[in-house]
Amino acid sequence: MTGPATGAVEEVFGVDAELLNDDRLGRALDAIVSHLEEITAIFGAHAIAEFGIDV
Repeated sequence: MTGPATGAVEEVFGVDAELLNDDRLGRALDAIVSHLEEITAIFGAHAIAEFGIDV
């Protein structure tokens, strides 16, 4: 894969752009689905701390 859409993938993410495809994305989402509540809580806690959100 080449071109502007894939030009910075390796520099930004440290992986070959060809490794980022819909099959891999699907498998990654399948792997994290059982952890969504934990992930949401972690991101929420970080957002609260970072931005001083009054909850």
